[in-house]
Amino acid sequence: MPTTLVTCAYRVNNEGQSTADLAARMAVPPVDPATLAVTGTTINSDTTVITSPTVVTRTIVLNLTAAFKAIWPDADDQRKPFWHFMSGQLAVAVGGPVLADAPVVT
Repeated sequence: MPTTLVTCAYRVNNEGQSTADLAARMAVPPVDPATLAVTGTTINSDTTVITSPTVVTRTIVLNLTAAFKAIWPDADDQRKPFWHFMSGQLAVAVGGPVLADAPVVT
């Protein structure tokens, strides 16, 4: 079975905060272990970068395993379990709203 990935990206504006400090705080929360367990996914990569002088982006790429595909087959919307799955944890870490991009399945 070919490997399938889902990419979840979250952006936050610095709103007067130090962008470097914001990036450090955005990188802290771990990927929710309950989500990994329920969906049967594994982490492929997890990066946090300053994407402009005022914006920080955290991108989490997950491997969709055979267990995941048994629950959400290729014919289903495999993005569904990942809409905003880290938004709450990241908003708490940065002290403000976080924008979740639409998950991308590749």
